Amino acid sequence: MKNLLIKVFSAGLIHFLFGIFTFAIGILSIYSTWENKNIIENGLTVEVTVLESPDDCSKVRSRTSFCKLQYRGNVFIKRTKGKKYCHLVSGKDTVVMYSNKNYNKFLFPKEYNPVIFVFGFFMLGLSFWFFKKGLKIYKTN
Repeated sequence: MKNLLIKVFSAGLIHFLFGIFTFAIGILSIYSTWENKNIIENGLTVEVTVLESPDDCSKVRSRTSFCKLQYRGNVFIKRTKGKKYCHLVSGKDTVVMYSNKNYNKFLFPKEYNPVIFVFGFFMLGLSFWFFKKGLKIYKTN
């Protein structure tokens, strides 16, 4: 009896914890995508000074390519996502970007991807499935 209780409790708990984890990922991805959508639709187009950028985009790796940008005296480090945005900053003095009204977040043109909304809602749905499955395991035993 005790072993069954521990088994059921731990299986239900694992499902519940996965539910919390996937719920957090879903909420964060939806929020981030919503913020990027608002920047693209309502934000400002600004010209940002490129301080440092990759020299050769053909040698850039996707996880390690960054550029250093400056706007209004503030320095920002932005990931160029490999070769996707490297060509926009490599060898350039300035680049046109989208910014929010606080000028603390910058997006490359076409960096907003509405498909990430689908991922966020999928993760929310998956989290509710984990919650439901965890409760079902807990209640049946």
